[in-house]
Amino acid sequence: MKNGINYVSYNHIDRIKWDRCIQESSNGIVFVYSWYLDAVIDNWDALILNDYDAVFPITKKTKWGLNYLFNPIFALQLGVFSKNKISDELINEFISSIPKKIKLIDIQFNFENRYEEKSFEISTKTCQFIDLSRSYEEISKKYSTNLKRNLTKARKHNLEIVLSVDIENVIKLFKENRGETLKEMKDEQYQRLHSLLTQLKQRKLCKIYECWFENELIASACFSITNNRIIYIKGGSTQKGRVLGAMHLIMDEVIHLNSNSNLIFDFGGSSIDQVARFNRGFGAEDYEYQRLYRNNLPYFIKMLKK
Repeated sequence: MKNGINYVSYNHIDRIKWDRCIQESSNGIVFVYSWYLDAVIDNWDALILNDYDAVFPITKKTKWGLNYLFNPIFALQLGVFSKNKISDELINEFISSIPKKIKLIDIQFNFENRYEEKSFEISTKTCQFIDLSRSYEEISKKYSTNLKRNLTKARKHNLEIVLSVDIENVIKLFKENRGETLKEMKDEQYQRLHSLLTQLKQRKLCKIYECWFENELIASACFSITNNRIIYIKGGSTQKGRVLGAMHLIMDEVIHLNSNSNLIFDFGGSSIDQVARFNRGFGAEDYEYQRLYRNNLPYFIKMLKK
């Protein structure tokens, strides 16, 4: 035990208490519920303060007999989650409680965590969001001219947006139109995506929207809904869907249906400028989160990684 923080292995984590902590945290987010982590990584451990007052997932893997701490694919933001206010001191205590045997740390914090320590290389990543507490009319006033043009084109072609329960279409369109360009997407990652979407569907914590044109499916997207936050998880468009603005129409539909609510619409993170421009076209604002990197691997391993 260190400062009330215990290292707890996978099989000893109390999932009910863990998920309650995430639910009650001001920075709670879908990526760190126990069932979500189960879908995206095997046998994750945790740092836990007292009786699950605050938690920190240890999502590690082993290579060459060495331990790495990293963000699993589809788990965009990790870090410290607490039922109470998160202080700089609390974050420092959690970071210092990471076992010394973990030689490489490369993780992304959540939007409420901030850490400054010279032993880490710290960079900033950007994501976009929309506050849905306003009316649709007020939100859509900030739409870009290009977005309004695309929405007009989509409506002119009578594209139809429907609710669906078909996770296979989400994966298929993502794989065919975006996944093929991502070198990290292998069979294992698609299996994990299938497991993740299945969990979201079974728990009724997501909405799947499809866009159809003349009886042809041209786009599909899945959004998680937890902690007063709608997050775009994954989706894709066919070539025809991209030409007709199908994904623009899906995003607009989600924003329209959830306007005047207490929800935040989170576009999900991306390091691709084109994707950020797409998001900002909806009048979305930027928010930042940190990436922490520290490499204490043996010298000869560092050379191999180079």
